[in-house]
Amino acid sequence: MLTLALDTSGEICSVALFEGDRERITYTFRHERHLSERLPAIIEFVLSDGRTGLQDVEAFAVGLGPGSFTGVRIGVTMAKGFAWALGKPLVGVSSLDAVALPFRSLPDTVIAAVTPTRRTEVVAAFYSGDWTAPIAEPAVVANADVVAAAATHFPGQRILICGEAADLVLSTTSEDSNNPRIEARFTYPSAAAIARLASLRLSRGESDNTEALVPLYVTPTPVG
Repeated sequence: MLTLALDTSGEICSVALFEGDRERITYTFRHERHLSERLPAIIEFVLSDGRTGLQDVEAFAVGLGPGSFTGVRIGVTMAKGFAWALGKPLVGVSSLDAVALPFRSLPDTVIAAVTPTRRTEVVAAFYSGDWTAPIAEPAVVANADVVAAAATHFPGQRILICGEAADLVLSTTSEDSNNPRIEARFTYPSAAAIARLASLRLSRGESDNTEALVPLYVTPTPVG
């Protein structure tokens, strides 16, 4: 199934064209606060480079966030518009699931996927084993509490923190940053990972309701 996937939840965005689980092309770029102007042209370029047209796309996939409110809204709105106009299936994917995907097969490891929300907080989701979903819904966690939360869920396992805020989380205490069983990997949700996760659902004939699909917003802790 020819799938066009978008992720616009972070500072680094991407558009990917996949045939089943095989990548044709992925284009990665910084939005530079001009995402709504740039995204249509980038999608057109990806389709052209993949030697296809929008009318040939059989399904759409989009990162739902959490992440930049404006970025996620733009990506989700555009994917919904394409799917509705062409009458094609649409699959929404948690951007944290996409961040965690490359580390899915690591043994004896809890994965803490994090995205920044405020300077002292992140949105976090925790995974372990051959996961199909996080152990709980993503939640706002203080930077200093991410490692403890991961250890509470999975005592004794190695901890891998991944995402755009991974280094910030690890640096919250010197004890954690020097612990060989705790590691940070800066990475971002990619449209390629969105496409791969969406393909699992599409292969089972599953998709989301185009009209009802909404971004995954997680509200930061109130100030004051």
